[in-house]
Amino acid sequence: MKIAILALLQGTFDPYWREVEIGVRAATSRLNADLDYLVYTGEKTGEHEITRWQIATLEKLAHEKNFSALAVAPLNYQETLQPMKKIIAAGIPCITFDTDAPESGRHFFVGTNNFLAGSTCAFKMAQMIDFQGKIIIHTPTLSTFSCIERIRGFLESIRRYNKIEIVKTVTGEESTEKMLASARGCLKEYPDVAGIFAVSGTSAKVCAQAAMEAGAHQRINIICFDIDRDLASRLRQGVINLIVAQRPYTIGYRTADYLYRIVKEGIQKVLQGVSASHIVDTGIQMLTDKNLDQYRESQKNMGIPVDF
Repeated sequence: MKIAILALLQGTFDPYWREVEIGVRAATSRLNADLDYLVYTGEKTGEHEITRWQIATLEKLAHEKNFSALAVAPLNYQETLQPMKKIIAAGIPCITFDTDAPESGRHFFVGTNNFLAGSTCAFKMAQMIDFQGKIIIHTPTLSTFSCIERIRGFLESIRRYNKIEIVKTVTGEESTEKMLASARGCLKEYPDVAGIFAVSGTSAKVCAQAAMEAGAHQRINIICFDIDRDLASRLRQGVINLIVAQRPYTIGYRTADYLYRIVKEGIQKVLQGVSASHIVDTGIQMLTDKNLDQYRESQKNMGIPVDF
């Protein structure tokens, strides 16, 4: 029986999603599974365009009912709730991966435990700034559940330190130019900021550039999620201090593997092996300039292309 994965971007757009797909393909090859891997292929990669595509695709899948299990990475989790609920109401097992939508009724989530990851970032940031100073949070969106959970975990943990102040949370715009302008504006508004928690790689890039332009990159500590060539370069330069690398290959592999098992064994039996939180945490790795080369080699040894 056919299974389907509704992802976000082509790997040609984003190295992260390239690695997710490599993991998916590795699992489906091993299992000889009949799987459709669906990705957005439009020219514009903004949140609204991708969300509209996801909603339309979910509506189509719910109507056709020509597959036995589905995994979704919902970009805007609120807007995709209803079409996901239609899938589940039709009796089709549905899981989420990479980013969650727990209110949809999905059976479980495969990916980073973003709340715990955000909490870990808070402790690391507190150490970096000697447990005192001002922090800015920069996120590309407040519509994606992974970003929301990272911020929630960060805030819950950072509040333990009464000499640390979150002075601003900046939400991303429709373009990187607007995001860069917002980062520049923050550093002008708060020239004495000690740290920036960049919730995504996109946020990290604009914050790093703004810090360098302001001549403050040696003073401001930046922690971010995800790794690519540009971010690795900033890490080596000391502009970014810590990168939280997720495990996209593992996320893709385990998502495909779980879908196959759901079809073969049934959702109830698979759920017996999932934790009560209904989160299958695929883990993270903290990268600094000291272990970056080791990480790069480990990726190569897994057959994952790296360009840094």
